[in-house]
Amino acid sequence: MPNLIDTKRELAVIQGICSEPNAKIAVAFWGRGAFSQLQVRSDTKVICNLTMGGTNPYEIEKMLNDGVNIRHNPFLHAKFYLGSSSAVLGSSNASANGLSFQGAETSGWLEANVFIEDGSMINQLRDRFDFLWAENNTQEISSNDLVKAKERWNERRWLNRNQFDQLSDFDSGLGLLEALAREPYLLSDKSIFIAVYDGKISEEAKEKLKIEKIAAKSRGQKPSDIDLFENWDELPNAADIICFYRGPKGGVRYDGIWHMPKIRRENEGVVFCEKSKLSLNIGRASDWKPFIESSYEGRGSFHLEIGEFAEQYIKKREL
Repeated sequence: MPNLIDTKRELAVIQGICSEPNAKIAVAFWGRGAFSQLQVRSDTKVICNLTMGGTNPYEIEKMLNDGVNIRHNPFLHAKFYLGSSSAVLGSSNASANGLSFQGAETSGWLEANVFIEDGSMINQLRDRFDFLWAENNTQEISSNDLVKAKERWNERRWLNRNQFDQLSDFDSGLGLLEALAREPYLLSDKSIFIAVYDGKISEEAKEKLKIEKIAAKSRGQKPSDIDLFENWDELPNAADIICFYRGPKGGVRYDGIWHMPKIRRENEGVVFCEKSKLSLNIGRASDWKPFIESSYEGRGSFHLEIGEFAEQYIKKREL
């Protein structure tokens, strides 16, 4: 007989199932940190919903890169985790909201899940998963699927100004660097990126920027609120970019926070951006230098989601 799981034990119970060999998971929506928090193995089969904008595509990409066999179905709304002799069926997505991951910025939705050990019900869920896996609408995830999913995700993460204002002051008055050292994913899922670059724009790009500034003035915008990125098509739409320039001798300069609009304005190799409404206590550029250096090595110019940057480079070092 299925038993309702105590909410304090939900995560641990699901972790146990996900860590089994050849587990099967049909869960519509996946959030930041789900892969590591649930301890999903590379021999697991996963079906998600990548189309509706509720699944974090960066998390799915991480799982794919680790060898997890993932397919997506645009109509999936199921949530069940299936092991060899037990399962969890209920309302919880694989997310901080659904399972209240430790260190999550939200305390989570009120969920209800049942633990199943009945052999007959386990077989029914296994048959259901196999049906969904082979269903016509269930497809392998292509690189183009990920690109489109990232566009939808970034658009949904765009915050209103009131939320931005709330981000300007962290607990205890911490600056951004200190806050990320304590909680790397503090600002994750909000379409904020770190960009590090080492080149200067070309003379041709400068001329295009002059023309765009004139056009911006005619639209009622301040010309000083307009800038551009050159030969950087991979930058996401509807995102805020915290920009650092790394000089030829290793010096670091903070170049502000710039917003990539939802609808891009481009001109043959350049993409225009606007000064962001986001206000954060960045601190001194020199404080960021060791993290910029460690991330720059072997990579060159790059952009990275702020939570990933903090997890990979800031968390590992003493401030």
